[in-house]
Amino acid sequence: MIVIQLPVEKAYVASEDALKLLDEQLDAAESIKAVGMEQKDCQIENIAKAMEDKKISFDGAFDDLDYKALVKDEIDFAILPSEFLPGNAKDEEDTDAADETADTKAEDQKDDKDDKTTEELLKEENERLSDTAERLATLTIPMLVDRSADEKTDLAKAEWLKVYGVIFGCEDQANELFQQIVKAEENK
Repeated sequence: MIVIQLPVEKAYVASEDALKLLDEQLDAAESIKAVGMEQKDCQIENIAKAMEDKKISFDGAFDDLDYKALVKDEIDFAILPSEFLPGNAKDEEDTDAADETADTKAEDQKDDKDDKTTEELLKEENERLSDTAERLATLTIPMLVDRSADEKTDLAKAEWLKVYGVIFGCEDQANELFQQIVKAEENK
């Protein structure tokens, strides 16, 4: 069982989709203490500005976390992107979007990853996930993998508003936004 102390006050967020949701829709950016991208790579203006002002730090990319920095920043929750999950890397999503066959995808992965088989890659990715989850658990930092970008409909993506609303203590605001999206979908 993973226990999350609510509301989260010092989050590490490596998912750009979650960052946008927290900053632009829920106004919960003050609860973000660290991110998984450097300032020059951050596409979200408010977050990049907070990084410049040293209010938010870069504590390593999601696949290369700086655990010492997470402890130093007193992180109490980590949000990782869906690319962190085994078999869910960005290049695989792009391949899926192009509707290539499974054989072609496996061959591309093999060429791109120094002749490693898909099975070997999945094994490495599973080990990375397990290792990261174990280390974060040791540090008592609960972890969530943000899958909002994987949702197929706007309504499904909007459900993540409710999740983050509960986690970050802005449940009423999240529910109100969700109801607005529901009404907009009904009027289509």
